[in-house]
Amino acid sequence: LVPHTCLKGCLVMIQLTHITKEYRFGEKSQTVLNDISITISEGECVGCFGASGSGKSTLLNIIGLLDSPSGGVVSIAGRDCCRLTDRERAEIRGERIGFVFQSFHLEPRYTVWQNVEVPLLLTNLKSTERAERISQVLAKVGLEVMAKKKASLLSGGEQQRVAIARAIVRNPDIILADEPCGNLDAENKETVMRILKSLSNEGKTVLIVTHDREAVKFCTRILLLKNGKIIDEK
Repeated sequence: LVPHTCLKGCLVMIQLTHITKEYRFGEKSQTVLNDISITISEGECVGCFGASGSGKSTLLNIIGLLDSPSGGVVSIAGRDCCRLTDRERAEIRGERIGFVFQSFHLEPRYTVWQNVEVPLLLTNLKSTERAERISQVLAKVGLEVMAKKKASLLSGGEQQRVAIARAIVRNPDIILADEPCGNLDAENKETVMRILKSLSNEGKTVLIVTHDREAVKFCTRILLLKNGKIIDEK
């Protein structure tokens, strides 16, 4: 994928144009996203803020190519993803997008190292190359000394940092975080948000959907979502 350039010379990584999402239930329908158009550039840390039911997670799933819109265009690094096959979309997800979820989704029986290694097992990297990558990302999230510890023995904040390490171990261009601080106390929330912000400082494009006012303070731009529409931008 070759990102295209916006008017100010920055690289546009995510572009949504007139996105709608509608679910049908027999003869009835529900509009979850209504005419969403946004552009997010390389190195931005953008927060999508809204109450529960505002459409945040649906929006994230569409950007992450986990779901398809009912209308509009989703472009990742200048490529129209609505025209791709399921296999092509899966390849972009695996190579270009890292996901961080509220519930961590770690394998409790695995060690920290093994959890982070999982995405790399789908690549052609040699074991030495995998080890180097894992060491680098664990150092980035401050967990290198816990590499051999079982995930089930970690605190919530530590588990979320493992999840971030797993999300970035394949060096994706885009990080999508869905309520990454939802299960964390204030101290761990700040630690996680500082890590995500540091990734944008390194050039990653970071999008965080949340209803947490404290979390979005770390973002450089905030999109306010209500009833499936962006009603303001700060």
